[in-house]
Amino acid sequence: MLNFYRRFIPNAAEIQRILYDLVKGKKERDKTTIEWSKAAVQAFQTCKNSIAQTALSAPPNSETKLSLVVDASNTDIAGTHFLDGRDFIIYTDHKPLTFAFQQTGEKTSPRQQRHLEFISQFSTDIRYISGIQNTVADAFSRIDVIGIPSEIDYEEMARAQTDDEELLTLQAANSYLVFKTISLEPHGIPLHCDVSTGIVRPCVPKAFRTTIINAIHSLSHSGAKTTANAVNQRFIWTSLKKDCTEFCKRCIP
Repeated sequence: MLNFYRRFIPNAAEIQRILYDLVKGKKERDKTTIEWSKAAVQAFQTCKNSIAQTALSAPPNSETKLSLVVDASNTDIAGTHFLDGRDFIIYTDHKPLTFAFQQTGEKTSPRQQRHLEFISQFSTDIRYISGIQNTVADAFSRIDVIGIPSEIDYEEMARAQTDDEELLTLQAANSYLVFKTISLEPHGIPLHCDVSTGIVRPCVPKAFRTTIINAIHSLSHSGAKTTANAVNQRFIWTSLKKDCTEFCKRCIP
């Protein structure tokens, strides 16, 4: 994204300088507090406005062929309205996908066949692009954190934890988990969470598990392993992998 910004927006380096200085020298997962000054707020707003203006000043040409650049992601899925009714090329850094429409039915699962049938309604022209050149897709798919599903009632989850035997067992066990109680606003209800990974992960009672799996799996209808990893980044319970596997077996995207 930075390469795109610098290429198409005049004086981009100068606009970004203040923001770059905020994170210069910091390592991944650095939890040091960033001093968000008025100058940084102004620089951030200038970046947003310049990107928006550049996009508005260069609308797509309806007579040219479009390209869709994609990348694998465990957490996110995105789309665009510009592709409707248009002929386009799909670029991916996952080379085996370029042979997807050349495979026989015996080599693909029912789910893969459904996905390919759907994609073929729009395009069957899939081409390879090396990962190092796939900067456009990387800018949108390499997002470390997505929002926790909003349909989950955390106050009700906290109340359900009070007599959850599995939580008591996990807290008493000598495991790698590090439990911390989070006070939920506005009523101050305590929610028991694991913080061993540096991320606050609530311990989920049984009644809430299907809702959580469905909310995260429905983002992209990924496989059981990917779904379990995505859920496990944000929540914990002992049968998490098994529950995700059973859910994915029943899911028909």
